[in-house]
Amino acid sequence: MATKIITKNSSTATSIPTAGDLVQGELAVNVTDKRLFTEDSGGAIVELGTNPSTLTSGAATFSGAVSLNGAAQSDSITNTLYMQNLAGTRAANIQLDASGGVSIFDYNGSAWNKSLTLEGGAATFSGNVGIGTSSPDATLDVTRPGNGEIAVLQTSANRGFSFQSQSDTALQIASVQGSTNLDLWANTLSFSAGGAERMRIDSSGNLGLGGSTITDYSGTSFLINASAGSAARIKLTTATSGTGITNGGGITYDTSNNLTLLNRELGSIIFYTNNTDVGRIDASGNLFLGGVAAGTVSGNDARITIRRDSGNCGISYQSGTAATDQWETYTSLAARFYIENTSTSNGAYLQYNSSSGWTNISDERWKTNWTSLGESSSKIAALNVGKYHMLNNSKESIEGAKWDYGVKAQELLEVIPDAVDVPENPEDKYGVVSNIVFWHAVKAIQEQQATIEALTARIEALEGA
Repeated sequence: MATKIITKNSSTATSIPTAGDLVQGELAVNVTDKRLFTEDSGGAIVELGTNPSTLTSGAATFSGAVSLNGAAQSDSITNTLYMQNLAGTRAANIQLDASGGVSIFDYNGSAWNKSLTLEGGAATFSGNVGIGTSSPDATLDVTRPGNGEIAVLQTSANRGFSFQSQSDTALQIASVQGSTNLDLWANTLSFSAGGAERMRIDSSGNLGLGGSTITDYSGTSFLINASAGSAARIKLTTATSGTGITNGGGITYDTSNNLTLLNRELGSIIFYTNNTDVGRIDASGNLFLGGVAAGTVSGNDARITIRRDSGNCGISYQSGTAATDQWETYTSLAARFYIENTSTSNGAYLQYNSSSGWTNISDERWKTNWTSLGESSSKIAALNVGKYHMLNNSKESIEGAKWDYGVKAQELLEVIPDAVDVPENPEDKYGVVSNIVFWHAVKAIQEQQATIEALTARIEALEGA
């Protein structure tokens, strides 16, 4: 009869031998749990096969639940691998479903949560995902020493774009050429919304709003191209102005080719150059040129105010390219208001605190070719002086018109030609230079005075004879 070797054994589930039950190398079997134990040289009980140094691939096949560093699960699921810490406070499992999808669950001590699903080449995450961090603060948190970066590249063209945190205060969104260092790629970075492109930055750094139809910036760096039938607008608001349609300010270019500068609040539109306020339009529609500063004076009825802190202040008018076509009106620090030709200095001025009217410029230093005026008495005597009512531009009578006094330019042209301004177009209005007529009248008075004095002398001579 063959000799039977029976090791120490137990049929009690979860029963483990103690150091006093075995000696070094002696075996003990738990026939219920199918576990094999022995005692090592240090007198400790070890389970054979629990911590092997190597495991040959395919050496073991497991059916049902498998426990790693913990007890087997009572709620085992077919095709599921469970992992649990010895304390039983944390656990995870990997589950293969009938369609071939793989799900990873984690157990937080009170409930199972699905954290990752892999199926059909796609991965689905639940909760925050951290790359380079074990405590992500966002749905996707990428952290690394130096620059943090997320890149999306085409596998065929090896190009795309990246989000890169370059410092504590800088974020770069870049169009890139895929390489080891994700070099900047010289092309377009575009942004879409509502199923269409709405904004792009080209390779020259130009920014365009309005979509892919922007192809020519014509030297600009910022262009807004509105959709068909709509105006292009820039709206500016603050916390105090509000954000409604009647708040703030902005710039609008409409479909009728009108450019509008808007301020919808009770304030001014101010123009700056060289860091100085050089002009503004206030809320009442008044225009100030030269800025507004302490000491600014605006006329009682003025809608346009031009100011200058020193020197003459005025407006220049130019109707042609010749110097004689340039005129100006200006004020001087001598409290005079001038109307003057910038080439000949012909003109006149009004003086402050004087009711004498216009003063003509008559400085001998600006005169040449002086010639005495000829006989004028007959010319003055030939004038047809009268009173009249002016017609409107349609040559119709003006109701309630007041009487005017003077001569007819066409008649004066026959007597004193220099006193008539003849238009190049004969259909335009003729003008009379009253100042020339005045000086002919003065000359006529001088002639009459000479005649009077001569006659007086003759009378005195006859009376004394």
